[in-house]
Amino acid sequence: MALYEEFKDRRKEFEIVAFHDASAKSLAELAQRIAKVKQEVWGGRDLPFPVLMDATGATVEAYEIRMFPTVLLIDPEGNLVRNGSEAMLRQRLRESSPAVAALLKELAEAKEGAGKLAAEMATRRGEPALYALIAFARDHALPGDRPTLFACIGRIGGEGALAFLAEQAQSALPATRAAAATGLGETRDPRLAEWLAERLVSETDDGVKQAIQAALAKLAG
Repeated sequence: MALYEEFKDRRKEFEIVAFHDASAKSLAELAQRIAKVKQEVWGGRDLPFPVLMDATGATVEAYEIRMFPTVLLIDPEGNLVRNGSEAMLRQRLRESSPAVAALLKELAEAKEGAGKLAAEMATRRGEPALYALIAFARDHALPGDRPTLFACIGRIGGEGALAFLAEQAQSALPATRAAAATGLGETRDPRLAEWLAERLVSETDDGVKQAIQAALAKLAG
């Protein structure tokens, strides 16, 4: 429901479809179950997306679903997106907004000056800057630019920044893990200290260890 409300002016760009499991054997039974969910979960509001029957279990079998609820993200070409989720869809929609696209264009055109521009964006351009920096760091930036970009993402902060940096902190590349640790330190969010301390214990790369230690010092300060 929140996703629909946040992106109500962009409803032509995505759709959510729910499938009920094979325990509902008729449309009447499905309607009764939806009515109960509508009252108990959605506060009496109509569900903004269709709920379809899977009376034979064919959909569950086709997508190899093993637990409920399960969220699958399917791209416009009909392909399953790896590790797809509602959070990923929300982030991609935010990243593709006109405001974010304009900032992404600025970053791409800045070339060698992208780091300086990123620092300026981090100080005064809010949420569009966050998602522009995330998209640029993930898809376009040179490896040498990532420490600066990740630090700027951390300074902006928020749940989107934390989710991105935490994901990057688990990269197979030591340089990316170190840059992510730097960014997490810049958030100054003390809630991260325990998680980073656990990462420090399991980390094997000396450069990443130093970055984590520096981040922990910032979080403690």
